[in-house]
Amino acid sequence: YTLVAGVNGITDSLPKLSRKSLSEATAQISDVIESSMGGTSGGLYSILISGFAHGLIQASDGENTPVTPELTAKALDIALETLYKYTKARPGASTMIDALEPFIKEFSASKDFDKAVAAAEEGAKATGSREAKFGRASYVGDSSNVEDPGAVGLVAFMKGVQSAYKS
Repeated sequence: YTLVAGVNGITDSLPKLSRKSLSEATAQISDVIESSMGGTSGGLYSILISGFAHGLIQASDGENTPVTPELTAKALDIALETLYKYTKARPGASTMIDALEPFIKEFSASKDFDKAVAAAEEGAKATGSREAKFGRASYVGDSSNVEDPGAVGLVAFMKGVQSAYKS
C-alpha cells in the first residue's frame, strides 16, 4: 500500500512537475513521495530521490547538460551515498538496499539498465534466504524464506521504468 500511495502521488502530480530540468522535477517528486508515502520506506525513497536530484546538479556541467547514462550513474552513486547517511541498512540486511545497491553498482559499471534491473532482482531474491535486520520484516516474526517486500517493490518499480523505456 505504501508503494502504491507513492506511485499514485507521483502520477497525480505529473502535470504539475517542472519541465525546466530533470533535477528540479526529481526534487519535486521527492517532496510528493515524502507527503504521500508513509512509513520508513517513504522517508528512504524521498531521501534517495532528493539525493538523485542533487547528484544530477553536482554531476552536470551546468544548465542544459544532457542527461546521459554517465551522468545518471554519477547521480545514482551520489543518491546512494546520501541515503547511507540516514540508514544503517546495507546489503545483507534484507531490506530494499539489497536490491538498490546492486542496481546502482551495476548501472554505474555497465550503463545498462537491463543488467541493472537483473542485478536488483537477484539482490531482492537473496533477501528470502536471510533473516531481516531492519524494517517491518525484522519484528513481525520469522522472515526467512520470504523476500523483503521493500526490495521486491523496488524491483517492480524498476521493471515498470524498464517497460516504459522500451515502449
